[in-house]
Amino acid sequence: MNKTAFILAASLFSAYGAGPAYPYEHVHPPSSAVYIPMVAVPGGAFVMGNTGAAEGESNERPTHEVEVAPFAIGAFEVTQAQFEAVMGYNPSFDPASERPVEQVSWYDAVRFCN
Repeated sequence: MNKTAFILAASLFSAYGAGPAYPYEHVHPPSSAVYIPMVAVPGGAFVMGNTGAAEGESNERPTHEVEVAPFAIGAFEVTQAQFEAVMGYNPSFDPASERPVEQVSWYDAVRFCN
């Protein structure tokens, strides 16, 4: 991962409180750098909730404005090879290095990003 991509990813996770990774039996230090192309997403605001124009749940009201800070996101799905290079294992049901990794828990996704 290049320095800019790493800084953007780190700021995204620190902004949303992901914090440091917890010790876990499958986590190993990466043996080599893994490049993950990132795309900058500009911040902005939008109205969240049900305006009453459509049927919905009562907990979707009242509408309110949500502001989102700028962040970066991976341009492509994380491949099994990238995940294995960082985490030291491949949890996918159908192993193939260039396919997207699957069967990843939310916690392991955070550990991968950290």
